[in-house]
Amino acid sequence: MTVFHGVDHVALTVTDLDRSEAFYRKVLGLVRLANFGYVRILCHRPTSLTVALARHDGGDQKPFTELRTGLDHLGLGVATREELVAWQERLEALGVEHTPIRDMELPPPELPRPRPHRPRAQRAQRRRVAVVRRAARARHPPGGDRRPAVGVPRLAGGPGRGLSREGDRPDLGTFRTQRTGQRGVSWLERRDAPPRLLGAAAGPRGVHMFSSGRRALLTSAAALAVTLPVAVAGPAAWAASTADQTQARQVYNYEVSEIASRAQTFTAGRTGALDRVDVSLRQVGHTLDDTSLTVEVRTLSDGLPSDDVLADTTVALADIPDLTEFANVVTDIELDVPAPVEQGTSYALVLSSDAEREKSVAWGMDRDTPYTDGAALTEMIGPLWEPGWNVNDPADDMTFTTYVDPGSDSDSDGYGVFQNDCDDASAAVNPGATEAYDDLDDDCDGSVDEGFTAAAAPAIGRAASGARGGAVTATARWSAPRDTGGLAITGYTVQAQKLNAAGQVVARVTRTAAADARSLTVRLSKGRYKFRVAAVNAEGTSPWSRSSTIVRAR
Repeated sequence: MTVFHGVDHVALTVTDLDRSEAFYRKVLGLVRLANFGYVRILCHRPTSLTVALARHDGGDQKPFTELRTGLDHLGLGVATREELVAWQERLEALGVEHTPIRDMELPPPELPRPRPHRPRAQRAQRRRVAVVRRAARARHPPGGDRRPAVGVPRLAGGPGRGLSREGDRPDLGTFRTQRTGQRGVSWLERRDAPPRLLGAAAGPRGVHMFSSGRRALLTSAAALAVTLPVAVAGPAAWAASTADQTQARQVYNYEVSEIASRAQTFTAGRTGALDRVDVSLRQVGHTLDDTSLTVEVRTLSDGLPSDDVLADTTVALADIPDLTEFANVVTDIELDVPAPVEQGTSYALVLSSDAEREKSVAWGMDRDTPYTDGAALTEMIGPLWEPGWNVNDPADDMTFTTYVDPGSDSDSDGYGVFQNDCDDASAAVNPGATEAYDDLDDDCDGSVDEGFTAAAAPAIGRAASGARGGAVTATARWSAPRDTGGLAITGYTVQAQKLNAAGQVVARVTRTAAADARSLTVRLSKGRYKFRVAAVNAEGTSPWSRSSTIVRAR
């Protein structure tokens, strides 16, 4: 009986690789295995389930449309090559056409039909290019769910050697990128290494099956192709970490061991949460036992790493590539808790290990193209950080890339939650906003309505005595205050003070005036008076103005 042992991988076509990857890594806890440009390979470590994310425009392939985003295929694992052969026999017994067992397909009914295998690929040896099968058209009429409509563009061979029905793999010699058709898949292998999947473009929607030895591909009926279509619903709302600071070249390697810790200082280019670093690493001793590598982000003190650790994580040295070549492999390291960083502030990326020198790890560095906003440092045995690598050379810099997540920006105001946006639901509230008098912390500085005060006192004008005859009045005059306290003047308070023969105030009459008023005539009892005026705004009432000249109400 033909069986499979579980889900091997899920492949998805997405419109935004960075945001999609951020979703699966942050929400589901997946880690990146590989990055092939338009394809990202992620893994759920406890189960070894792999998720392949392919950009919908397919890189150098023909663009996929927006309608082709979503689930692309499921990968199912089988234990042996023999079980793959059993699947081939079962499909043939059912009358299901497929490509060679090295690369078998059974597409859903709505997708193109694969051509039977032909030795045509072998004729491409002189051209040393992969032969891509073209889609068959009208000569393949639509059929049932076992005989789809037309052919699928497929990779049929590799440079120098074609693929046979027995599953020979092309002799590529070195890893090379191969182009597939619009919905094909390319597997890159090297003869002097165990068969290894390096990358896949977006393949036909369906199910791929892999053995523990060589790889083979199966695609299922359409029903299996739609079992997880909602998996890509989340990335559009997720903000992704993006590369901030980087030093990409590597020319030398320097050990990180129990006697030598290494550091690279850098200056953050953006404010946010530093949640990931990429560093070029490789094993040195090849027998690592239980040793580990500690990765830290620290603050600086006098330009050197301080004891203030903002974020850290531990990586088992056994998980770092063990290569015989000189070159390292960029290792993606997730920090257990993101480090808060601010634009323009310098920090240190520190690597240390408990491994012996003979069983340590090498960190790649470059002496030719310095990173200008930081420096490489070494700490040999004691707690003293020295510039450079046993030489005081400012051009020494480690290979690294930091990734900073500004946080979600739900209100699209240009400030994420990690950039101190204290209300990501309101575009009017962010660190770049102007504080308004609204009982809110509009500029996210921790204070409400700061900078607003009551107005300054108005300038008093020359008062006037009332006219003879008729009602007994006097008139106050003033000018608006020069300082309104940052708020609009909403009105004025005018006070008439009655004086006795000795000039003492014996009575007061208070009236109000509109915001645009500059004088007010007040009905009074006969006598001598002086006026004073105060301005009113939302914060309160200003001090009284100076008193006016003495006038007579009459």
